[in-house]
Amino acid sequence: MKTITLDQWKVVLTAVGDVIAAKEKHLNELDSLIGDGDHGSSMKRGFEAVRSLIAESSHTNVGELFSGVGAVLLQEIGGAVGPLLGSFFTAAARQARDLHEVDLAVWSAMFAAGVAKVRQFGKASPGDKTMLDALQPACDAFETANRQSLPLQDAFRKAAGEARLGAEHTAGWVAKFGRAKFLGERAIGHQDPGATSIYFMLDAMAEALSRMEESR
Repeated sequence: MKTITLDQWKVVLTAVGDVIAAKEKHLNELDSLIGDGDHGSSMKRGFEAVRSLIAESSHTNVGELFSGVGAVLLQEIGGAVGPLLGSFFTAAARQARDLHEVDLAVWSAMFAAGVAKVRQFGKASPGDKTMLDALQPACDAFETANRQSLPLQDAFRKAAGEARLGAEHTAGWVAKFGRAKFLGERAIGHQDPGATSIYFMLDAMAEALSRMEESR
């Protein structure tokens, strides 16, 4: 697979919503250990709204779709996660303005723009026990895959793997942001739910793209 079309992105984002819904309880359990305990429910609500957006709206290009997704997530997901994910998709959308499909080079630029906006907006860095601990290694993986001219589905698989490792590493750190920062060393041993949800999102994207490739 060399490009992802607008219609394919709609399928991919719907698949993300399905996975997030299936992982709601697990994400809530992770969040209950170091946060408010509602991260999974908030993410599920956000991507249910994305599903409605996809079904009800007539987007004409990828940039419009991602901009719409960003606005919906900003509105529907509570706490800090909504603004952060919303800003990610909105920033990514600017790199896909007027495009009806994106290749790996464009997607890598979209993802990098999204990560940069999350870093700017959230003031966090990798190692702070946040979603960036999954986003940044995934971003690096996409950039490497682009240099190596890998097929898109392989690039997503590698990025998802790096995001999983990044999320797992957060269990060994204290938190510097959010409610978890007040726990100090008591947060050690507990994986960050935000980073974990980023892994689930990328893994869902990779699986959806692999199914598309297999069906061709």
